[in-house]
Amino acid sequence: MPILKKVLPLLALALEQYNAWVLERQCLKSRIRPEDVADLALFLCSDAARMISGQNIAIDGGW
Repeated sequence: MPILKKVLPLLALALEQYNAWVLERQCLKSRIRPEDVADLALFLCSDAARMISGQNIAIDGGW
């Protein structure tokens, strides 16, 4: 598939440029990791979050 050999490097470059663009605009200057979402889920399942209900919680690095 010769077209893939041409397109894949461009996609990788575009992803790097997109990541740089996002990091320039985020307050915390860090991308979200799966662990960040898991930590919130664990907290919400704990007794410490027993009074939290019906909330939208953004995990977006300050976007």
